[in-house]
Amino acid sequence: MKKYIVLLGLFCLFSCGGEDNDICCMNITDTFTVILKNKQGEDLLNPSHVDCIVPDSIKLFYVVNNVEYEIYNPQRDSPRNFFVYQNTMDGLYRIQFYANHAPEEPYPITYIQWTAHDRDTVKCLFDVGQNHINLNKLWYNNSLRIDMAQDGNMEFEVIK
Repeated sequence: MKKYIVLLGLFCLFSCGGEDNDICCMNITDTFTVILKNKQGEDLLNPSHVDCIVPDSIKLFYVVNNVEYEIYNPQRDSPRNFFVYQNTMDGLYRIQFYANHAPEEPYPITYIQWTAHDRDTVKCLFDVGQNHINLNKLWYNNSLRIDMAQDGNMEFEVIK
């Protein structure tokens, strides 16, 4: 039995290389959060609001190589790459999106289809490395809303 333990120990010792270029994990930071209000300041994601936007009606589209793809993966916890939640601190509802981070796109585009007649455009700039993809800047309808170098805030308000 001692021979096997010694052999196992030697195997483990010699299986370690001097350089380890393997990627052990990938860190992806591609989410942003939206607080959606009307002009009166009312929470449009609150299900008790008369004019609330129903999450089931929202669709997300990614653009890759000039082709638009609707996002839907029923095996995921968030099949449409977003989810709505209520913040316990202020009681407001928020929607968190997973932005398009296609590596072949210099500024990946995400379309948010709120309703049949209301669509917004999200354009992102990512810092891409060997083991990370981090959201650096985000433009919402051509307006810079997230700049990680300035404030690091991944949340913003949209008025509809």
